[in-house]
Amino acid sequence: MDSIRKINNTIRDTTINTSPITAEAPKEVFAMPNETVSPVKIIPKSIKIILFILLVISIASISAAIYFYRQSKLVVTKSETVQVESVKDIVAKVGKLITLPEGEEPTLATVADPTQLQNQPFFAKAKRGDQVLVYTTARKVILYDPVANKVIDIAPLNMGNPTNTPAPTPAPATIPKPVAPKVLKK
Repeated sequence: MDSIRKINNTIRDTTINTSPITAEAPKEVFAMPNETVSPVKIIPKSIKIILFILLVISIASISAAIYFYRQSKLVVTKSETVQVESVKDIVAKVGKLITLPEGEEPTLATVADPTQLQNQPFFAKAKRGDQVLVYTTARKVILYDPVANKVIDIAPLNMGNPTNTPAPTPAPATIPKPVAPKVLKK
């Protein structure tokens, strides 16, 4: 019987502390040795709202910038494609009317204001919307009316030829001879 009493006394001595739970845990539980526990800083609700709004605005701004950048790249690519197709279409139409220089892609221009070009004989019959095909290698200029589907004029391209003009020769450089210094006597 003594052994049972000893076991009961041992169990009674090792019982779990049933005291009420407090709101604060002892600092020793969370603190590292040689470390002080600092109080938690609480951010006011108004600052949290302002930070959230700034975050949303930042994300929206970055998204809009990326979207518009991509759209601008699409527009540039489409306009270049349209210009290349337009040049090919005009060259094909003019090529059905006359023989065009081969092996060269022409530069295409559109007459916007024929009154400014009236003093040049080549543009005397030009109208608004007429196309000018310039072949620099073949030295030809063609004025084409896309509405009437007619070639209005063909002329040679006159522009300065830098290969025919001799390059200026530099004057020979003269190197002065060294002069011996004069010694002044007193």
